[in-house]
Amino acid sequence: MKRKSFVFIMVLSIICMFTACEIAKNTPEKVLSKLRKLNTYESSLDIVYSNDREQRKEECNQYYSKENGYLLKIGEGRTYFYKDGNINVTDNIAQKKYVVENEFDEVYKYTCIDEVLNLSTNDDTKITTREHEGKIFLSVEVVLPGVNRNLAKGELIIDMENAQPQQFNIYDLKGEERIKINYRDFIANQTIDKEVFEQ
Repeated sequence: MKRKSFVFIMVLSIICMFTACEIAKNTPEKVLSKLRKLNTYESSLDIVYSNDREQRKEECNQYYSKENGYLLKIGEGRTYFYKDGNINVTDNIAQKKYVVENEFDEVYKYTCIDEVLNLSTNDDTKITTREHEGKIFLSVEVVLPGVNRNLAKGELIIDMENAQPQQFNIYDLKGEERIKINYRDFIANQTIDKEVFEQ
């Protein structure tokens, strides 16, 4: 019995050691580099808006291609397609299509990992790691451009083990969380049909 317990503990120790070494290989620089080098990805996500009176949630699907642009489907109601500095909006409820400049959008653009990573090159960016429930996460805090007091700072949280984004949280000037973007079913370098981006 003692021998079985000893063998079990040894095997468990070896597994833990290899897992820890694998995570240690993923330095913050390597994780951010992996995300910057993505050619494509797709993900489901929830956007949760919070204020003093209520919480509201939107379910979305996103498709990113370095070559073809970035598409965000917001429920069944709207689709935002980002390409060449413009947003092609398809409003299924009003049955309209129109084009606006990127500056028009204050929130949805931050669902795109590339948009957040572009901000992380600024001097005021803070990059740290932290442990939560036995996993190591990378935290990338960025200052959001603009004058909206409710959208002052953002924090991208990335799983260090698989270099996958988990959340992007947006805070107001007082540090209160106003928007939480939760990423689900994130698939990197997935083959995405070109027709997905055709509006």
